[in-house]
Amino acid sequence: MQEFAQLVKLKKKSTRRFTMLKDASGIIPPGRICLLLGPPGSGKSTLLKDLAGELSSDLKVQGAVTYNGQSFDTFQVPQTAAYVPQTDNHMAQLTVRETFDFGARVQGTGTQSDDLAQLRQHDSEVAMEADQHLDAFMQAQAMRGKKNSINTEFLLHLLGLGPCADTIVGNVMIRGVSGGQRKRVTTGEMMAGPKRVFLADEITSGLDSATAYKEIKALRDMVHTLNATMLISLLQPTPEIYNLFDDVLVLSEGHVIFHGPREDVMPFFNQQGFQLAHSKDPPTFLQEVTSRKDQQQFWAGRDPWEFVPVDRFAQAFQLSSTGVASASALATPYDASRSHPNALAHKKHALSGIKAFKACFRREWILTKRHLSVYKLRTAQVAFVAVVAATVYLRTHIHDHTLQDGTLLSGFLFYTILVMMFNGITELALTIERLPVFYRHYKNQFYPAWAFVLPATILRIPFSLMEAVLWSVLTYFEVGLTADPGRFFAYLCLLFLMHQFSVSFFRLIGAICRNVVVAFGTGSLALITILMLGGFAISYNTIHWGWRWFCWANPVFYAQRAIIVNEFSAPRWQSQLVDLPGFSAGTSLGDGIMESRGFATHRWWTWLGMGALGAAILICQLGIILAHAFLGPLGNGPVRMSDQALEERELACHGVVSTRHSPSAIKPSMLHADLQTPSTPVKPISAADGMNDSAFEPSQTAAAINGSQGAAPHADGFVIRSDIPIETGAADQWGLPVSNAHGLQNGYAHPASQTGHRVHDHTLHGGYEHPYGRDSPPMQQTGHPASSQGLPHGQEFPVSLEGHSKEHGLPVSQGGGVLVGGLHPDQHLMSSITISALMATAPDMEKERDQTVTSQLQTSMMGSQIELLKTKPAYHPAEAKPEPAASGAVGMVLPFTPAVMTFKDINYYADPPPMIVKKIKSGKLKPPNVVEHGKKVQMQLLAGVSGAFRPGILTCLFGVSGAGKTTLLDVLACRKTGGRWDGDVRVDGHPQQKETFARISGYAQQFDIHSPQATVREALLFSARCRLSKEHNNATVLKFVEEIERLVELDVIKDAVVGLTGISGLSTEQRKRLTIAVELVANPAIVFMDEPTTGLDARAAAVVMRTIRNVVNTGRTMVATIHQPSIDIFESFDELLLLMRGGRTIYWGPLGRQATKLFEHFELNPKVPKHTPGINPATWVLTTTSLGMMKKLGTNYAIAYAKSSLNRQNMELIENLSQPKEGSAPVHFASRHSLSTWGQYRTCFHKFLQTNWHNPNYNGTRYAITITVALVFGTVFWKDGQNTSSAANLFNSVGAVYVTVLNLGVINSISVQPGLVAERFVFYREHRAGYYSALPWYLANASVQFIFILAQAILYVCIVYFMAGFKKDVEAFFWFLLFMLLTLLYFTFYGSLCVFVTANVRHANILGSTFYTIFNLFAGFAIAPPSIPGWWIWFYWINPNAHTVYGLISTQFLQSDASVDVYGERVTLTAYIQNRFGFHHNLIGYNVLVLCGWTAIFLFAGALALRKLNFMKL
Repeated sequence: MQEFAQLVKLKKKSTRRFTMLKDASGIIPPGRICLLLGPPGSGKSTLLKDLAGELSSDLKVQGAVTYNGQSFDTFQVPQTAAYVPQTDNHMAQLTVRETFDFGARVQGTGTQSDDLAQLRQHDSEVAMEADQHLDAFMQAQAMRGKKNSINTEFLLHLLGLGPCADTIVGNVMIRGVSGGQRKRVTTGEMMAGPKRVFLADEITSGLDSATAYKEIKALRDMVHTLNATMLISLLQPTPEIYNLFDDVLVLSEGHVIFHGPREDVMPFFNQQGFQLAHSKDPPTFLQEVTSRKDQQQFWAGRDPWEFVPVDRFAQAFQLSSTGVASASALATPYDASRSHPNALAHKKHALSGIKAFKACFRREWILTKRHLSVYKLRTAQVAFVAVVAATVYLRTHIHDHTLQDGTLLSGFLFYTILVMMFNGITELALTIERLPVFYRHYKNQFYPAWAFVLPATILRIPFSLMEAVLWSVLTYFEVGLTADPGRFFAYLCLLFLMHQFSVSFFRLIGAICRNVVVAFGTGSLALITILMLGGFAISYNTIHWGWRWFCWANPVFYAQRAIIVNEFSAPRWQSQLVDLPGFSAGTSLGDGIMESRGFATHRWWTWLGMGALGAAILICQLGIILAHAFLGPLGNGPVRMSDQALEERELACHGVVSTRHSPSAIKPSMLHADLQTPSTPVKPISAADGMNDSAFEPSQTAAAINGSQGAAPHADGFVIRSDIPIETGAADQWGLPVSNAHGLQNGYAHPASQTGHRVHDHTLHGGYEHPYGRDSPPMQQTGHPASSQGLPHGQEFPVSLEGHSKEHGLPVSQGGGVLVGGLHPDQHLMSSITISALMATAPDMEKERDQTVTSQLQTSMMGSQIELLKTKPAYHPAEAKPEPAASGAVGMVLPFTPAVMTFKDINYYADPPPMIVKKIKSGKLKPPNVVEHGKKVQMQLLAGVSGAFRPGILTCLFGVSGAGKTTLLDVLACRKTGGRWDGDVRVDGHPQQKETFARISGYAQQFDIHSPQATVREALLFSARCRLSKEHNNATVLKFVEEIERLVELDVIKDAVVGLTGISGLSTEQRKRLTIAVELVANPAIVFMDEPTTGLDARAAAVVMRTIRNVVNTGRTMVATIHQPSIDIFESFDELLLLMRGGRTIYWGPLGRQATKLFEHFELNPKVPKHTPGINPATWVLTTTSLGMMKKLGTNYAIAYAKSSLNRQNMELIENLSQPKEGSAPVHFASRHSLSTWGQYRTCFHKFLQTNWHNPNYNGTRYAITITVALVFGTVFWKDGQNTSSAANLFNSVGAVYVTVLNLGVINSISVQPGLVAERFVFYREHRAGYYSALPWYLANASVQFIFILAQAILYVCIVYFMAGFKKDVEAFFWFLLFMLLTLLYFTFYGSLCVFVTANVRHANILGSTFYTIFNLFAGFAIAPPSIPGWWIWFYWINPNAHTVYGLISTQFLQSDASVDVYGERVTLTAYIQNRFGFHHNLIGYNVLVLCGWTAIFLFAGALALRKLNFMKL
């Protein structure tokens, strides 16, 4: 809407320059693994995409990226570098093994076969015999185009995916592997090929710390062994993972503030006056040291702290020894003679076109079998509709004697074409669903576009043939078409081609539109136009000359003529003559029937129609291929930020501190001056590295760094080098160069280099000098080039990027390279905005964290004296009163009553996927946790878990992936909708009231599900209004929401639209904070949080944990699962509930200061290795309790814990807390929801009104299509609305009304479905959280839809009514408007019903199209009511489509004195309509009543389906 307003000059376009990368330069050398760190919005993903050549073409770029001195236009970057994105887009129905096999097959083996041949020749020359097993392994790797790759098995083991290798990947709606496993699938798919460079973006998100450590360690070993080049961006690396990296590249606000060896990063910042704070690890320090909120805690300088901006860090790095060495290395031209010919890939695709096609065809065959239910459902639909049509047009009711008989039969042939055309619309959703996977593969040059498109085309042919045969067999002879083999097979061929055209046409629409809402709208619009101008609904002879060109370009026009001619040119129709006025003498009955509707009469039209359909199919297929090849994914549009957020980012970058509460303190002119030409000197960070105390300007710094002295060569951009020595040196027993791997210690240089003695090994280095100008680990070579990736022996890949800057949307400035985005100041993007209001709470938290108290806490909880050894002061619920809790705490200003939750012996059993069940029953798979429940096979995910959550105590639910953490939270929070569970759960000693438990609890789920069209403030207000007690007025609720916004740092982006995950709107960490905030605004006493820090960087995770800690301090009961906690975050918890795989408890108790209590428990076993100081306790405990370690130690921690004294004490505690306090009553609420039904309706209505207003994709498309259909109808039917001079003209009027009005309703029905599918996920979450019941939600949505549909109906009628020249009567106009409104309403509500009774859009489309075709059959046009057999006439009278046509025709043409020419005979118009169509004016009221009834039926049926059916199983 904003873009439209700007286009028509109603709103001033406001964009501002936005720097995403600023002068980023560096070298990524081979044989060293580099960590990319930075806060959100620092440019990490932009840099990685740029290095991989995947940056959007919308961005303006300065500088260059080179690989081995070669620019992108000299080699194939996607075949050289593998970019692993953040988002996990996969074919959900493929298994992990199938995904890896496909990735390995299409990425090929590179030069492995050539390398193996050279190696064998070398072995032969030196008379050396290779190990036969190793040689066989290498030979298997080098084989191309294999269906099953040996690399797959290696990667499954390497990434720990062996147990789920045969499990489908899945997605949000399809249960598959876990989120962490899916992330590893994304990594493994790209590693399956022979790529030389790996650029990975946040590949450990969702993994536990132990699994993440193993994955990064495996990657490090690969880099060191194979001299690969690797740059990995991580969000929250633990110290152990951080220490695995050789180099670190730190980005902040688009500036490189450090890039060099890991051991040099902390000394660099120490020189600037910053040191590591207590309980902070280096990764956290590096991401927080540039934050204005967090920087002060690291200051250790002599002078008082003053905020040091990002650009001064960047300047200091450029003048440091590491920065100068890097700049010097960049200025040195790369020696191309050092590069091996095979270092860079020059072929666009690894496989030939035919082999790529075979690989895609095999994958498509698997997917087709997995989608078989869709095609079965569609085939069943065709059979059902065919049976209905055959019984309606039964041959006993159709003869071949009169024109009326021919008209009736031609109506059936038109309906046949309509059914075939509608059947292809299900391809829209399937095509768009697969596009993200295709785009990712296509960018990486896995295969050409045609190899992806054609397999789907070929595999659709059998289904088209099956449906055509099924329809022909069930209708041809039953209806009474000409019993001639030739004409039958011509009929069958036409239907087959028609179905193929429909499938191809809708696939083309999907490939072009790429958005499901726009595609459905566009496809429906095209369908209306095609059918309207197909030659039957409106006779070709009466179509306005301006539209006749479209008929000749319309394949349906040829198909309609071909199928008509095929039947009516038969001898039985040609043997009789027409003896009626208006026909020439000797005209046969068949010719007369065809001429009356403007059809050609020549037999060759049958073959011409087949040819036209075949040509149309080929054109569509070509269009699909071109659309896939040249139309990339839809962009996110301009980056959106508020003025305040943009100013804070820019000022923080350049050193001017923003005064948030004094807007006048920031003047636009000052901002502009500061960004372009700073007028105030910049305070130097330190005098180290050549920096003096005098001020300097950025331009001077750039000149000094870029090195303008003399004629020294200088290239702008990052450099990736692939140094492969040509000559060979010393050989090992295999005849290969000797590796220096033994000289490496954790990726650092061996002692010789550490003492200052440079190691010169030209055999290994080829003369390569390390870019940092210091002694570094030698670039290794492998002893044998065998690896899962198949990297050729000795290939090295340094990457360099100098002065790289990018600009978005605006011309590149002359003053230096910047990445600029078109920014809308009223929107938001970045999440690294600090909030001064929260700063006041941070010191208190740190103070509390340091003041550790070990004491015997005497708690009178529920009347029992429980002695607990605690390391932090606990909250005493017995002393709590229902007063405003912790009024001094930020954000918590509303009263609540603390609650204690206990649970004992919780067991949960889930139904495994069908594929797993089949393997279990066959004995191929024997998992240890399988149980039999009746005839069902189930897997036990929780086994006897017990514990207690208490007020004021923050409990960490911890364990490896698959330990059952989320499952336990779902069970305790009453959110499980699948499987079965048993056990005892109590709240304050009373049995848990499942119906109303959501009233006192909040659950921040792992997946951030929100209404995509709502703003942050709207989402929070909606949650608060629905869940807070109704005694709070709006002002109190608003104030409370504002406090929560400040607490969670969402106030700066409160007006930002949430958007779709991974596509638009908020960033990952902003969504995570919003997920937490929508639960906090409910003021719960018990809060569950599932991985609240997953997907966040270290600083954002610290902000979230700081928020959680503040909430706990108010006396609330909180428990959170967590995957990769830093030391600081892990130690912020009070207690730990540790689960092992299989859902068994191995520890529950206090952590203690620096996790000492945890260590003491496990170190009671003398075999357990002691914790090493500095090692993250979270990583230590996961490693110690892993299955491998337990097997090594010969112990079972679950059994050991069950027998321990700690468990006995815990069970006593649970028993005491499970006893209700004397005189207490269970938590009781009169209703499940805070609001009354009317209150729920009003709140939901307000929400839907806002979100629909924010949804231009849906409403804009709907109105645009409405206007387009109205204009097409108006111009095609220009001023012919009252043209009733002949029966043919009247039939055209009925046909035009039938096609446009009813198909506009179909558009509404189809286009409402994608948005409702997305909103249905939100409903499931909010409904389970107790926001509302199903009926108020659905009625509120329907009410808002009514408003927009009313506007749509008025818009359509006002255009069509007067352009078409309908009856000039006020009453007739409003009758037309009423019928139009009711038609759009019942179609929209029917589309909603289809969504709520099916699992996905595809099934909804199939169900919808079944009734669209049935409704259209009985609408009164294809077959008039007097001709409908008696056994079906009842359906006509209850069919809503029939009453729409009945009402519109009756109000326009009945009660008229006009006459009509019926084949030379003049009869009154009213009499003809009553005789021909059976319409009577006195039944208009009945028509309205039926339409209102169907509207109500669809409305309440949808509400009932929404309430009873749940397709999102948890």
